[in-house]
Amino acid sequence: MEELPEQLDLIAGHRLFRDMSRKEIMGILKNLDGKAVSFQKGDCLEDLMRSFHTQALGCVLSGWAQVCKDDVWGNRSILDFMMPNYLLGCYSTFTDANLKDFRTVATEPGQVLLLNASMLTDPSKCTDFPLLAKLEKNLITLLSERSWRMLKKLDILSGSSLREKILMYLSYEAVYFGSMTFEIPFNRQGFADYLYADRSSLSRELSKLKAEGL
Repeated sequence: MEELPEQLDLIAGHRLFRDMSRKEIMGILKNLDGKAVSFQKGDCLEDLMRSFHTQALGCVLSGWAQVCKDDVWGNRSILDFMMPNYLLGCYSTFTDANLKDFRTVATEPGQVLLLNASMLTDPSKCTDFPLLAKLEKNLITLLSERSWRMLKKLDILSGSSLREKILMYLSYEAVYFGSMTFEIPFNRQGFADYLYADRSSLSRELSKLKAEGL
């Protein structure tokens, strides 16, 4: 791993390495062949990960992206959005799920830390079990939060109308940010794709909500 001070600061701030010393983090990066790489807007992050290792995890250090699925008719839906502290590659590394139709596409430039996750799937390769236990604890926390994100989205999509879905999403974000003023990670089309809605219908409903002072 090429150690760059600014990258190490970003890495230490990722929640996968919570409650770890810099020495412990460097030990993990050495054991898991850690490599920080940059990506540009429009890049598919799965391509970066596949070029690194077949069992790769990606710790998003900076930047934003969207987890997308395109159907055979060219329609796109956004399943989730990716931001700093996000962890990529969990499903492909720890399950046999077929994910060929899913892509994580960068919406702005950033950096991702690539890790060889084979040590996590085969702990016998590890020589520092206490450190591995710390890493696995943080990994379980991140996976649990991912499950909550999916439950939250199901709750949003269960709204009986587009208006209800919009307001439920904004309500969740207001609670998350602790403020009624915040920025969402979508443009108009992206927001429609996230809610599985038509863009024109979404625009009309947003205009109504704005006119009503909501």
